[in-house]
Amino acid sequence: MKINVMITPWAKTNKLDIQQDLMGNEVYKIRLHAKPIDGEANEALIAFLAKHFAVTKQDVQIVSWNHSRHKVIEIK
Repeated sequence: MKINVMITPWAKTNKLDIQQDLMGNEVYKIRLHAKPIDGEANEALIAFLAKHFAVTKQDVQIVSWNHSRHKVIEIK
């Protein structure tokens, strides 16, 4: 399954909101406490989504836009 994610690093707490874009696609808006330095935010994102979907971290992979706030994530 692939999902569209928009992350906001440096947030006070970790939080997930699911919204729809103009075309009706689900967008997961995730606020992360992690800082976007040395891949910390990406690692926190993978851990957060693994816990949310009850899978292992190895089952969550960033497919595209690795250095951007907008990402596509694949969950096996």
